[in-house]
Amino acid sequence: HNHDFGRKFQVASFRIEGTEGAAMVKLGVLLDYPKGEPDELWITRRGEDWTQVPLEGGWFPHAFRGTMSNLQRFAAGEDDRLVTSVEDAWYTMALAEAAFASAAAPATPIEAKP
Repeated sequence: HNHDFGRKFQVASFRIEGTEGAAMVKLGVLLDYPKGEPDELWITRRGEDWTQVPLEGGWFPHAFRGTMSNLQRFAAGEDDRLVTSVEDAWYTMALAEAAFASAAAPATPIEAKP
């Protein structure tokens, strides 16, 4: 969202490609910032047409609504457990680090639990 030369060549998306299918995500909040555009999710299987997956809300701030309200309810004693955990965050970061390592040396496994 720091592209100051008009909307025409702004890009805020990523592609995930596998052996049997692919997905494309458009992060609309980053386009024409701060106005934004709708987010999009498209998926396909090898040899098939692309299909748009209907989305509700936006990844920001809607993605934080559930976890933040759970944290507040937990702190107030209204929820007995957190829906996310340090272990979950560790696995998320381990996956990201394994992706970086795999890009340099394919078939890199995720390390053992902390």
